Amino acid sequence: MADANTTQEKRTPDIPDIRPVPIVWDIPPDPTILYSTHAVIQSTSSEFVISFFEIFPPLLMGDEDEKLRQFMNIDAIRARFLARIVMTPDRIEELIAALQENLARHKAVYGGKDIEGEDVNEPSI
Repeated sequence: MADANTTQEKRTPDIPDIRPVPIVWDIPPDPTILYSTHAVIQSTSSEFVISFFEIFPPLLMGDEDEKLRQFMNIDAIRARFLARIVMTPDRIEELIAALQENLARHKAVYGGKDIEGEDVNEPSI
């Protein structure tokens, strides 16, 4: 009579520890594209929740006094919810690394602002 380990070994085929499986990125031909101006990030012990919003400045018309009056009558500016993404801490770390790498490449080509907000394309005076 065979023991459980021997029986298990006979039923389990030899599977390599690592087998790369390609990912097929399925992007629809007409994806919805949203432009986010703001994000709110929340976290728990097991996930990060990123909520994306769009905020437009209010449309103020008229001369400066009329614009000021209109502005003073604004109680709040609405932030329109666009989407919410939930990711694990491991995936967030990968996303941050990818964003940092791409931002560095973007700045190298197009310039941009450094951490202090100084335009890296403008010479200092």
